[in-house]
Amino acid sequence: MTKKKWVYEGVEFSVGDRVLVVRFAEKNEADGMGHGIPWDNTWIDGDMDDSIGHEFTILDIDYTGVRFCETEGEYIEPGYGYPLSCLEKVGQ
Repeated sequence: MTKKKWVYEGVEFSVGDRVLVVRFAEKNEADGMGHGIPWDNTWIDGDMDDSIGHEFTILDIDYTGVRFCETEGEYIEPGYGYPLSCLEKVGQ
């Protein structure tokens, strides 16, 4: 089975990777999912602030962003997609 993956600024992100949320992203952030690929999501309105500085495991990746399966050992609602532009890969 092939993992879903995306490349952002030369870094490959795949399902199962560990990532750190490093900053807040603007709604529909230009280039949020890669050069020329805007982040097609508008859920944030401050909710992203609670995730900054926390590590997550990637559950899924598509044009609406990256969804996580856990937050520091606890389940997180997978409906929220984060842009790759606000993530730093910390492990596989």
